[in-house]
Amino acid sequence: MKTRRILLWVLVATSAGWCAWTAAGAASAGRDRAAASSDVGELLALAADLRDLRGRTPTVHLGRKDKADVLDSVASSLSSSGLPRSSLTSVTAGAESPLGARAGVSHARQTARVQFDDITVADFLRWAARWQRENPAWIMTAIDITPAKPPATLSPGEAPRARVRVELESVFVVGPSAGSSAREEP
Repeated sequence: MKTRRILLWVLVATSAGWCAWTAAGAASAGRDRAAASSDVGELLALAADLRDLRGRTPTVHLGRKDKADVLDSVASSLSSSGLPRSSLTSVTAGAESPLGARAGVSHARQTARVQFDDITVADFLRWAARWQRENPAWIMTAIDITPAKPPATLSPGEAPRARVRVELESVFVVGPSAGSSAREEP
């Protein structure tokens, strides 16, 4: 009789332990599912921001853009975004190239390339939004994002770091074209 009682208590204690272990596992799985859902939502928002940046169209502005202005503008937008200057790898201003004349006005294009190293996508998008607000004459014509290190090497909760290369372009009015009249067709 006594052994039955002991076996019954062992069975009750084992069942209670199993129920507690299952409940803890379910709670942990729920937290993991909620965290994954939050991460997916954040990634979808970042992807939408990136599509918005890529979908912008060029705007023509008056006057040439000085190469030094590009370097200063990138540095200014970087600091006003709160990002460390060390995340900026290089800024290269391209040569001015003529686009031709329409309605007696000559247009030209200038390009620039900006490269970031070891930056999160969220930080890059924060810089890109600031850049667009502060420099509407420049649009992003290409954005190349690659992982800075393999995703398998990230520790849990660590934001993925990336290398980002951005190509910028500005179209501007140079002035009246030589030998043109105001009556030319646009």
